[in-house]
Amino acid sequence: MIDLTVLTEYGPVRGFRADGCSEFLGIPFAKPPVGELMFKHPVKPEPWADVLEASRGSANPVQGPSSFGPKCQNLDCLY
Repeated sequence: MIDLTVLTEYGPVRGFRADGCSEFLGIPFAKPPVGELMFKHPVKPEPWADVLEASRGSANPVQGPSSFGPKCQNLDCLY
């Protein structure tokens, strides 16, 4: 596995290359849909200056408990 860092329009992100594929996981495409942003169209995220770690996915969106995993109440799901 090889670390990769690329510059996006919002800031630098670090992913990895493994088995011939470059992977960048958990990059936000919008601000979290909480508060007055709930049930609205997505709003672009704020740019960042530090490197965003993108080597693993984000949390699952809100869902009840099931055979696939525990209950999750995370509203920050726009990745």
